Amino acid sequence: MKARVVVDAEGVNRMLLERLGLVDPPDPSRLALGVKEVIRLKPDEIEARFGLDRKEGLAWLIAGDITNWLPGGGFVYTMNDSVSVGIVLRVASAVEAAERGLIREHVSRMVERLRLHPYFKRFWAGGDIAEYGGRLAIEGGLGYMPRKLAISGLVVVGDAAGLLLNTGYTIRGVDFAAYSGKLAAETIIHALSKGDTSEETLRVYEEKLKSSFVYKELVRHRGIERVMSDPWFFKALPEISVGVLARLFEADYEEPTIAEALLEAAREAGTPLPVALARLLSVAGEL
Repeated sequence: MKARVVVDAEGVNRMLLERLGLVDPPDPSRLALGVKEVIRLKPDEIEARFGLDRKEGLAWLIAGDITNWLPGGGFVYTMNDSVSVGIVLRVASAVEAAERGLIREHVSRMVERLRLHPYFKRFWAGGDIAEYGGRLAIEGGLGYMPRKLAISGLVVVGDAAGLLLNTGYTIRGVDFAAYSGKLAAETIIHALSKGDTSEETLRVYEEKLKSSFVYKELVRHRGIERVMSDPWFFKALPEISVGVLARLFEADYEEPTIAEALLEAAREAGTPLPVALARLLSVAGEL
C-alpha cells in the first residue's frame, strides 16, 4: 500500500520513527503502564450509585497504598453503561521497586485490589467485567516528542508525537490527539493541492501545532513529571493528608486544632511539618 503522505499515529511504541532516526528507543522513566477493567452496569444503576444526574459523568483519581505507595495511582471513570477501574504505574519506579524486592505484586493484582476494595466495590457490585486491557502512556510529553514532527511524506500525531499531559489531577491525551489530527489533515490537504509533499511544505503542520493550545499546555506544565516521579508525593503526602483528617474527624473527648493535627500527622509520616511545607513550596516554585 502506497500513499503520498503517511500519518504516523503508531502510539507509544514508535518502531517506524525509531527506524527513521526521529526518536530513541523507549525510556522507562518517561513511560507509565496502565491496566484497567471495564465493568458493565445499567445507566440508571450508575447514576444512582454515584449520585449523578442523567448524562452526567464522574472521574476519581486515587493515590497512596492502592499502588503500594509507588508513583502512579488508581482511577475510576463512569461511562454511559460502564465503569472503568484501573491502575497506572510509572515504569521506571515499578521496575526499581521490583528489583529491590519492595513489591512482589503484579499490576493485575493491584487492579483486583482496587475493584474489590471495601470502600469502592459497592459502586459496581453485581456488574459484569466486559473488558480488560493495558497500555503504555507517556509521562512528560515534551521530552517524548520526536526530533521532527514532519519530514517528506510523513507527519506525526497523537501519542507518537508525545502529545499527552498528566498533571496528577487530570490526564489529557484524546483532545490533544484529535486536534493534532485536524492540523495534520489541513496541512496534507494544502500539500496535495500544491502537488508538493516535501518536508518544507509539511513542516507547516509542526508550526501550526507549536502555536496551538496543545503545545502551549505542554510547555506551561513542563516539569510536572518531576513531581509525578517523586515517591514522597505518593507515600508521605497521602499519609499526612489522611492522618490530619483522621485526627480531626475521629476525635473523642478532646479535639486537636488543625495545627496540632498537621504536626502530629507529619511527624507520624516521618516528615516534620516544616520539611513537608518546604517540599511543597519548592515544587510550586519549580512549576
